[in-house]
Amino acid sequence: MVCIYAGRSVFSPIIGEIKQAYDIDNAQAGGIMSLFFLAYTILQIPSGILGDRIGRKKVLVTGFILYAAFITSIFFANSFSVFILLWMLAGAAQGSYYGPQYALSTEAIPKKWITLGSAVIGSGMSFGIAFGYSLSSIMTTKLHTS
Repeated sequence: MVCIYAGRSVFSPIIGEIKQAYDIDNAQAGGIMSLFFLAYTILQIPSGILGDRIGRKKVLVTGFILYAAFITSIFFANSFSVFILLWMLAGAAQGSYYGPQYALSTEAIPKKWITLGSAVIGSGMSFGIAFGYSLSSIMTTKLHTS
């Protein structure tokens, strides 16, 4: 969960650099996250169904591998349309997480520890957001990677 939320939150601190790199306006910049979450939301139910059919671990691992590939390839996007396509594919890959993950954790965690286990899993969200904001801020202000 840390990686998922770090990948999402890395966007906000660098929006200015993205706008400048692709020469886009505020409306186009705002649409970037909307398209990410559209793809993310659309893929959640099919990934849960697919996890039930072919195996939850297979869907999770495949989703993470695809997410890593898409989020890495965004760096090499040479146009705004390619950037958007890769960003939406990264969102779709993240959409493969929740259905299979919560099914697996519900099966693996004993009933008496399910609340604590879910809280530990959910805390990854906070760590991921903090990590993503910190990483992107450091990269753009200190390392001048924009």
